[in-house]
Amino acid sequence: MAECQPFFDNDRWSCRRSARSGGPCEEGPQPDGTCCHQHPPCKPIISLRGYRGRLTFLAAALIVALVSAFAFYGDGATALSSINPGALSGAHQNFTGEEGCASCHTQHGGDAGMWLQASWSPGTVSKSCESCHMFNGPATSPHNGTFKTAGGSRKTECTMCHTEHKGADGKITKLSDSQCNACHEKQFTNFSDDHPKFSDDYPSRQRTAIMFDHTNHFDKHFENPKYADKAPKDRCIACHNVDEAARNVPVRPFQETCAQCHENQIVGREFVLFTVPEFEENPFDAAVVGEACGPTAEAREAAGEQLSGIVEKLEELKEGGLSIDVASTELLAEVESLQGRLGFAEPGEPEEEYESVSTESLPASAVLLLGIEDGEDIEGYTEPVRDLIMGMIENGEEPLVTALEDRGDPRAFLGELSPELVRGIGCAWASNVEYEAPTEATSGGWIADALSLKYIPTRHGDTVSKAWLNLAAAGGEGVTDELRESLLSPSEGPGACTKCHSVSQTANKSEQLQIEWGARGQSTQRHLSYSHGPHLDLLGPGASCETCHKLNGKADYAGSFKHHDPQKFESNFNSIEKNSCTQCHAKGQVRQECTLCHEYHNGNKFKRRMVSASAKGMGK
Repeated sequence: MAECQPFFDNDRWSCRRSARSGGPCEEGPQPDGTCCHQHPPCKPIISLRGYRGRLTFLAAALIVALVSAFAFYGDGATALSSINPGALSGAHQNFTGEEGCASCHTQHGGDAGMWLQASWSPGTVSKSCESCHMFNGPATSPHNGTFKTAGGSRKTECTMCHTEHKGADGKITKLSDSQCNACHEKQFTNFSDDHPKFSDDYPSRQRTAIMFDHTNHFDKHFENPKYADKAPKDRCIACHNVDEAARNVPVRPFQETCAQCHENQIVGREFVLFTVPEFEENPFDAAVVGEACGPTAEAREAAGEQLSGIVEKLEELKEGGLSIDVASTELLAEVESLQGRLGFAEPGEPEEEYESVSTESLPASAVLLLGIEDGEDIEGYTEPVRDLIMGMIENGEEPLVTALEDRGDPRAFLGELSPELVRGIGCAWASNVEYEAPTEATSGGWIADALSLKYIPTRHGDTVSKAWLNLAAAGGEGVTDELRESLLSPSEGPGACTKCHSVSQTANKSEQLQIEWGARGQSTQRHLSYSHGPHLDLLGPGASCETCHKLNGKADYAGSFKHHDPQKFESNFNSIEKNSCTQCHAKGQVRQECTLCHEYHNGNKFKRRMVSASAKGMGK
C-alpha cells in the first residue's frame, strides 16, 4: 500500500504526499511512477473476546436446538426428554403427585426469571427437603452440628451428596469415600491404613444406666462356691439377648437374669411413710376418740381387769370389810376411770397423767407429708400430727391423698392403701397405744407395726417405690436432703433400687436428678453405625464377645456411681482397639468404606407432615 499517488508533470513524477502525512518525501517517486514508500495492506484479525462471543452464541444456539429437538420426544419411561431429568427414586416418587416438580423445585411453573434465579440459588431444593426431613441440629450445617468457634463451617446443601432422578432403584443415600474427603481436612484413603486409633474410652464414654460390675460378677461372685449353682454357664449371652443384637445387644429381663440372686433384696427394703412421734401432752380428746373408735383391745382388756376389781370391792363392802364412805369414794373413782378407759368420759376432760407411747421423732417422709420444717420440733409438729391422725380416723386414706396432691398422682404414691388399715392405726395411735395387726403380713404392700405405717415392695419394678424415688430425685419444695438421701441410698433405700439403677444429673446440670430405670439401649455417640448381628453370626455367640470386649480389672467401676455425673466414668472394659477391626476390615477383605461405620446425619427423622402424606398416599 503506497503512501501517495505520484503525479506526472512536465515529464517527471512528483510526490503528492499530504502535509498531514509528512509532506513530499525526499526520495520522490520511482522512475516508473510508483511511490517509493510502500506498506503491506491491513488485514484485521478477530480478538479473543470476539471468539468467545461467537462460541457462546453457537453454544446457546446448540442448546436451544437440542431442547427444541427433545422437548416432546416420546412419553415412555425410558424416553429422552430435555425437560424431564428422569424418574425419582422409589422413596420420593409418591410425594409429588399433587404438585409435581414444584414439590421440590419451587421455581418450577414460574416465569423465565424464576428459572434463571434458580440457577444461582441451589439452596431452594434443600429448603424443600426440610419440609419432610428434620435432624437434631441445623439441616445445612455439616453433620447437623452446631459449631461454637468463630467461622464454624461452611453451609452445606443436600444436593452436594444426594442426587435424585436416577430412577426408582436409584441409591441416593449411598456416599463414596471421595465425597467424605471432599470436605474433611484430614483425609485418608482407607480405614485399615489411615484411620486414627480409637479413643481410650471407646465406646464407653458415658456411664451405664445399670450398675453391673462385670469384673466382680465374673471373677468373684460366679467363682464363689456359694453361688456356683446360680452362676450363668454361657457367660455373656446368659444375660444379653443375641437374637435381638443390633447396635447394642439388649439385656434380658430382670426375672431371667438377676432375680434368682437379688429378688429377696428388693422385698427386704421397706419404706417408712409415717411414724408416730413423741408428745409432751396428749393432743387427743379421749372422749372424741372413744366415740369415733370405741375402746381399743388393750383398753377392753384393762377395763375387764378393772371391772373385776370393782366387783371385789363390792363383795368386800357386802361382807362389811369396808365402810360405806371409803367404799363409795373408791368405787366412784374406779367407775370414772373405767368410763375414761372405755371412751365414755366427758369431752375435753383432761387425763391426770400422760406418758407418750412413742419416743420417736418424725421421719423425713412424714415431714414432707405434713408440710412442716422440722421432725424433731415437738411443739411445731403436735397440732399437724393430731389433725392428720384424726383425719385418718374419720376419712381413711383421704388426708394422705390430699397431702400428696401437689406432688403428682397421689394414687401412685399410695397404691392400694387400705382405708381400714389407716383407720385402725389412727385409732390406736390416738388412744396412745401401739397398733397390733389382726394378722401377720405374709406379702408386700402397705403394713403397719406398733408405731409406723410402712410399705414393702412387692416385686421388681414396684410402682409405689418408683413413685417415691422419682419424687426424691426430682427434688423441689419440701424434699429435704435427709429425705433424698434416705430414699436414694443404695444401701438403705426402699427396694434396693439404686443399688443397680444409677442416679444422674439432668441435662441442664441442675439440682434435679433422674433415676435410670431402664438399661440404656443405644450409645450416645453420634454418627456411629455398628451392628453386632453380622459379627455374632460370623464369630458365633458366647466367648466371641470377649474378642473385642476385654475386662479391665483395674478400673474403679463402682466409684463411677458414687456421684451423679454420668460423663465421669470408668468402664469395666478396656477400650476397643482398631486392630480388632482391621483383622477383617482391610484391603482385599471386608468392606471398609466410611459409611459402613459412620452416619453423616445427626438424628434423621421425619416431620409429621411427611408421615401424614405417606399415610394418605397408601390409602389411595
